[in-house]
Amino acid sequence: YFSHSLEHIKNDRKLLDQIFNQMKKDSVLITIVPNGYSLSRQIAVKMGLIPSELVVTDFEKKIGHYRTYDMKTFQSLFKEHDFSHFEFGGIMPKIFSNNQFDKCLKDGIINDSFLDALYQFSNKFSEICSSIYSICRK
Repeated sequence: YFSHSLEHIKNDRKLLDQIFNQMKKDSVLITIVPNGYSLSRQIAVKMGLIPSELVVTDFEKKIGHYRTYDMKTFQSLFKEHDFSHFEFGGIMPKIFSNNQFDKCLKDGIINDSFLDALYQFSNKFSEICSSIYSICRK
């Protein structure tokens, strides 16, 4: 299980090779990464805050990111290996950055009901969710 870790690995393909070779038959690997095409990143591009959706920002570099995934590159990474029984999806479409969400919650602009409603769109709009996931079996 990886949650927001793979983007911190310099050679993600090599790591997945090693993981695959260590997995037993019928083992499951669940991986979650930030989504480069999340709605909040697309908004940031339109606002001129970042040059493109898949750029690794200075902040992301500072916290150790090597890359930004989108659904297509994320899926191809796993399909390059001999994993099977793929499931890919998204978690939580977001219109704000985490800091903006925190401020909106603190100031009472949004509440837990809003977050719950937003989360319910995860399956329908996985391509623009803040995170994307894979569930693969060996």
